[in-house]
Amino acid sequence: MRYDERYTPYVREAGLLPFIQLVRRSTPPNNVAALTALIDHWRPETHTFHLRTGEMTVTLQDIAMITG
Repeated sequence: MRYDERYTPYVREAGLLPFIQLVRRSTPPNNVAALTALIDHWRPETHTFHLRTGEMTVTLQDIAMITG
């Protein structure tokens, strides 16, 4: 998907410009098997993953730590 530069002021104001620039440089590699497994365990009603070890959700803090 192409990024439209008209959104830059809004993205900058939201503080997400570094994330957009990171993704525009190169998309992260995908582990198809892991993504498929996570999708199978996603519950849209609660916005969580239901795993054997319990429920897991991804927070904005998690994304910040992953993307640096």
